[in-house]
Amino acid sequence: MARLIGFLICLIILQYSCSSLNSIIVSKENRYKSLPPGRLVCPESRLKTNKKVIALTFDACGGRGACGYDKELIDYLKNEKIKATLFLNIRWIKKNRSAFNDLVSNPLFQIENHGLKHKPASINGASMYGVRGTSNIRELVEEVEISARIFKEYGARKPKYFRSGTAWYDETSIRIIESMGYKILNFDTNSHDFDKTKTATEISEKILKAKEGSIVIMHMNHPGRNTAEALKLAVPQLREMGYKFVKINEYRVQTSY
Repeated sequence: MARLIGFLICLIILQYSCSSLNSIIVSKENRYKSLPPGRLVCPESRLKTNKKVIALTFDACGGRGACGYDKELIDYLKNEKIKATLFLNIRWIKKNRSAFNDLVSNPLFQIENHGLKHKPASINGASMYGVRGTSNIRELVEEVEISARIFKEYGARKPKYFRSGTAWYDETSIRIIESMGYKILNFDTNSHDFDKTKTATEISEKILKAKEGSIVIMHMNHPGRNTAEALKLAVPQLREMGYKFVKINEYRVQTSY
């Protein structure tokens, strides 16, 4: 009997969740359907501070060939007690549930939303780097909101920040995402570690361009590349220069569109 009651409760919650999501989608479609997409932009995000702090952020993009887990990189962050913000795609989480649970439980890490299918944020399917964006408002809302709900379903808190696939957005998608209560979080320092031809030295040189309040983007889903080694080169130098590493939620963020 107890199991039956539990099952019925789950059905009620699921029905309410689907109804709530559909209500959000309809609301956004009606509100924004007459607007043009606007230009594609890659916003710049920085911490609003002059202190010598840097926010390291790591994307896990998911999908074919992109669901790896750079354990060496994460172990280095743990061993060195380096705070970081991790943007996780749902496809990556589903392939790495044990690692996800470990990351969620570690206070060093802030876990945020990298989308459902890692698509650029668009209302008309605009592409970036050969990756086709969300094709309409409904798909955009699903990319953001369904992924956020799965985070909660899997035991994490609901994300506050969203970074789209490729970190590009059209202007209307930005308005929609913000009207849903999420904050777009990009970066001002690109490590270029997504480029598999980059050496550890080249990546570390990009990281070392960070300044007070910089947000650095890197990746944690390609263990065969040089991100971990690059970080091992850059971190001691940054610390020597007096920098500390923080999570996004420790400071206010300024994002320029």
